[in-house]
Amino acid sequence: MFSNDLETRPNMSKKRGSADCEWLEDCESAKHGAIRGIVRKWCAFRPNMSKKRGSADCEWFYHMKNFRISNYQIRSPKLRGLAPAVFLHISDVHLHSFDARAHFYLSCMRKENPDAILVTGDMNIGREHRTLLSSARFLIEAQKIAPVYYELGNHEYKLRIRRETSPLYERYEDKLRRNGITVLHNESAVFEKAGNTFRIHGLELPMVYYRKGLPPRHTGNLLNRLLGRCPQEEFQILLAHNPRYGQDYLAWGADLTLAGHYHGGVMHLGENRGLISPQFIPFPGFACGMFEQDGRHMIVSSGMGEHTVTVRINNPRELVVIRISGDPDKD
Repeated sequence: MFSNDLETRPNMSKKRGSADCEWLEDCESAKHGAIRGIVRKWCAFRPNMSKKRGSADCEWFYHMKNFRISNYQIRSPKLRGLAPAVFLHISDVHLHSFDARAHFYLSCMRKENPDAILVTGDMNIGREHRTLLSSARFLIEAQKIAPVYYELGNHEYKLRIRRETSPLYERYEDKLRRNGITVLHNESAVFEKAGNTFRIHGLELPMVYYRKGLPPRHTGNLLNRLLGRCPQEEFQILLAHNPRYGQDYLAWGADLTLAGHYHGGVMHLGENRGLISPQFIPFPGFACGMFEQDGRHMIVSSGMGEHTVTVRINNPRELVVIRISGDPDKD
């Protein structure tokens, strides 16, 4: 399945970067017939619109979303030197197809010249199994930019644990691993840069922690059971898709925790607050942005896509860039 490219559609031009075909294909895969009709009318109304890939007008048109690159800088006494290691954090891309949006994101990622790419899941859309193909292609292209470390979100995890979809998921993961991507199931991997060591942990919480309405309030001792106790001798990075348990992640002891899942809370209500979580919890904590406690940091991405609730208010899609270096005040 994953050795084939996207299936062709005989009645639709596949020219890359074409707003009036790629965005319509995206809508069609999501079965948004009404939106599809609006876009056709808009195409007819603006026949001379620029199709150049990367054009701000064109990108806004066929995504109808804003996009931003958020930059963070972290200094740690655990690291030597002031030259930073550059990490990209991507989350919740939810690719319907490998379309102009995917090419645009990859172009932005290349320009940042990262040392590694950290993925906190939900690359696909769980109920649309064919979107695994788009996710695999995107991650394989990202691996050509820098090493990719991938923790599953709830969309991938459901496919992995369900009997009827687990063979499909296993083919997906096998494709990723054969292309050099590191997939972390409650395990860790080491990344080294300029004599500094970063240990990257990938957390997979059971599905009960994604339950609608009233998920558990805390993880208790679960992190220690799944990951072991947090080592302290290296710079520790925790990839943890669900930010609801941010307080538990910070207490576990990672120097940097990365999360997503909330899509920024649909509507941003300030730097760190959002309107509602996917579990329908209003005004959730750890909705977006950076948090700090006792010298440890947590960054929650607002995500790079949507799937069911496609509304964003004061809440642009987001690529996160993190520069981590030694502390100039270190003795």
